Amino acid sequence: MSVTRRISTITITTALMLTSLITACHTAMSGPSAATHSHAQAADRAAVHGMLVVGTNAIYVSHLPMFHAPHAYQALAEVTLQDARGDALARYVADKTQSHSDLYTLVPAPGVLTAMMQPGGHFAAELYRGHFERGGTPILTGLTATVRRVIHFRPFTAGETPRIPKYLLFGTAKETFAAHWISAAPDFDQVVAVTGSPLTDAALANGLPITLGSKGPMVAGTKLGAKSVTGTVSLTVGQGGYIETGDLSE
Repeated sequence: MSVTRRISTITITTALMLTSLITACHTAMSGPSAATHSHAQAADRAAVHGMLVVGTNAIYVSHLPMFHAPHAYQALAEVTLQDARGDALARYVADKTQSHSDLYTLVPAPGVLTAMMQPGGHFAAELYRGHFERGGTPILTGLTATVRRVIHFRPFTAGETPRIPKYLLFGTAKETFAAHWISAAPDFDQVVAVTGSPLTDAALANGLPITLGSKGPMVAGTKLGAKSVTGTVSLTVGQGGYIETGDLSE
């Protein structure tokens, strides 16, 4: 074999070895997250994931969870609702104003929640005045819900119990909501409007965790002092709101 052919063979062999090494390293770095994501979706079957709807300046949805698959997630997101007539926000707000109803729910077509709750993701849905499983009335059908941003998404962890009561503040400084941090059975789901200071749109954009000194659900009209990473927050709890205990009792 000539020197030239020997050098070429060594060069090609070395290149192949380097390519294999780079591929293996890339797989090792990206493999776990990709596998975890695939496993999370594979573990869940498609189901109807009912959602609470709040907000008038923007539409926020809160997944109505349970402590069993495929519903064992707490999820908050800002969405838009469109149909053949265009943006449905104004019609939803008009119905809310006329009916004085404090409870609206969104009923998506069956899907896998981890896939639905992605920025830019969209799914078919219907909007109900009231709870869709408890005598609610469909007011808007043929909707397409598009996720503008995911505020909070978390699978429940067995045995997780916060030592102190915890909530997530979300929305804007002009329209703020508090969602109870759900952990382990027995627990409760609560979303209620609050006013508070100091709060900014930036601090609320990704959900602001707060802790309270007292246990149990927030009570309408009460004033609370909460602690957050940004300091102490003074809150006043609004009237109405949503609370559920039965679906999270076990």
